[in-house]
Amino acid sequence: LLSPMDAPSERWTYPWARSSKVETLPITRTPYGYVQRALYQQPDLHHETVLEVDSPFATVVAQGTQVFTFLVLGDQNAGKTTFLHAFTNSSDPNFLRLTSYLPMLSSTFVNTRFLQPESTMPPRDELPFVDTDLGQSSFLMGVDDFNFFLHEFDLTIEPVPEDTVFIVVQFIELGGDHLDAMMGFADNTPSGVDRETRDVLKRSLALLQGARRTVFFLNASTLFPPVPTDPGRVCLDAVQLQRLVARVAWLGYTLPDGHGCLFYVSRLPPPSAFPDRSRTESWTTAQRIMKVHFQATDNDDDDDDDDDDEGPVMAELLGTEGGSRHPLVTFIRQLMRAIHSAGCWAVHTVGVFPAEHLTHNPWLPHPGSTTEEGELVLHPPAIMATLIRLFRGKMLHACRDPDMLVARHLVVCFRDTQARLHDTELAEGGTLFDYWMDAEDFRRYLNGLEVCELPETTLLQRFGHTVHAMTD
Repeated sequence: LLSPMDAPSERWTYPWARSSKVETLPITRTPYGYVQRALYQQPDLHHETVLEVDSPFATVVAQGTQVFTFLVLGDQNAGKTTFLHAFTNSSDPNFLRLTSYLPMLSSTFVNTRFLQPESTMPPRDELPFVDTDLGQSSFLMGVDDFNFFLHEFDLTIEPVPEDTVFIVVQFIELGGDHLDAMMGFADNTPSGVDRETRDVLKRSLALLQGARRTVFFLNASTLFPPVPTDPGRVCLDAVQLQRLVARVAWLGYTLPDGHGCLFYVSRLPPPSAFPDRSRTESWTTAQRIMKVHFQATDNDDDDDDDDDDEGPVMAELLGTEGGSRHPLVTFIRQLMRAIHSAGCWAVHTVGVFPAEHLTHNPWLPHPGSTTEEGELVLHPPAIMATLIRLFRGKMLHACRDPDMLVARHLVVCFRDTQARLHDTELAEGGTLFDYWMDAEDFRRYLNGLEVCELPETTLLQRFGHTVHAMTD
């Protein structure tokens, strides 16, 4: 990447390379690696809508909840974690605008990097997030607000149960390094991998194999780096294309035929950086790679772009910022069709769109000045466009009752209850230790949570049902 200080004015630089965004997410070291967490709660809406767990009506008033889950994977540093974190990034100056589209009651974000205790590897190579192995983000809405969101953006989904009061939208991220590790694990389990890592990879692989549809983020800055002799222009990198094709082929073997995949392209250069000359050279490279690996026949790309016309709702949301006509996005769309026709991609490409979830802060000097030139902030229209396309493209990984989330909290509560009793035993020199946990233990645990992805009353009401399901 070019340095902004010595780059000639006619050249361009990637804006994120100059970002002055300060560290706002602390990193916690754990026995299994590094974790980042973020929480958000809208005090007024949450207080008015969600019953407190210590309310006398907590186990009586229906608090039915439906959970919509989306599975996100892709390249390293492709903007996946940025998208997931957007829904908890309450310190961002544009967060209020995002909540005007989505009146969230609360939201949570967890980002995990698995490293052995003796590892000296840094947890990240780029601010502000650790290099994600597994990430999870969710936001909670009242069902009426969710229905208004669907109506406002002309979306249709299968009806939720009549007793539904809350909706949780959840995103699960498989990081780029984790995806590569999964590929190696599926092909040949390395002897040096410890039992805990093998268990995580096995569970991640099962999660992917059970997905109905997936979302894949591509990093355009690595796939299309600047041309060394002409830094104002980008071109397809053969090595990175081979890596992409290997991932795509592996997903084609792993996922069932006809599985839908929605692609998002992040870190796009200016459209002028991909002129006709770059397009021709890139297409020649793509054909050569596919011939070598898949015996593909010559297959000229076409300009038929079904993804460009997304209707008046998206046009009004994005205005002229849609980016679907970006020449590089168009090229990647045609490239995925060519890979599919070459016989190495049994998965259906739902669409290819830009992922521009950050934008320059308009209250700071324009990029090119010497002060705070690169600070990036949330871009709510683009974030909403991504969310709308996920629902419009039926990209759901799962839609179900919240029992899996309840079960996760039960496990944590049981662990904490055991630890508390064990500490009491050691302190008092007694023999007190209880292997059982009841609803009152769970209520006390819920009372201690700062923010939860589900209403605490929903968790409490599902206690008996989930316990029976876990023990049957």
